[in-house]
Amino acid sequence: MQALVSDDHKNLLGSKLVLDKAEEPGNIIWENLDSTVRERRCRMWGVFFLMFLFITGMFIGFSFLKQLSVNFLKKYPPQKCAETNAMYDGIGDKDFTYTAMPA
Repeated sequence: MQALVSDDHKNLLGSKLVLDKAEEPGNIIWENLDSTVRERRCRMWGVFFLMFLFITGMFIGFSFLKQLSVNFLKKYPPQKCAETNAMYDGIGDKDFTYTAMPA
C-alpha cells in the first residue's frame, strides 16, 4: 500500500505519512443499510422539528414561570424584617407549646 504513494507525497506538514490497511468493519448496523437517503433526511428533519418544538415549549414555559414570579413579587413585595428578627432572636422550638386544633 505504501508503494502507491510516491516519495514526494509521503510528508504532510513536515510529518511522515504512515499508511496501514484498514480493518474489516465489524460495527456496521446492517438494518440501516436498507434506508434510502430520502428516509434518512426525513428522519433528520423530523428530529430537528421535534427538538425545535421541545426547546420552544421550554422557552414558553420558563417565560410563563418567570412572569408568575414577577407578578408574585409585585403582589407580595419583600418586607424589611430586621426589627421582627431582632425581637425573636434566641427563641427556639423548646420555647413554644404545641396544641392540637379542636375538630
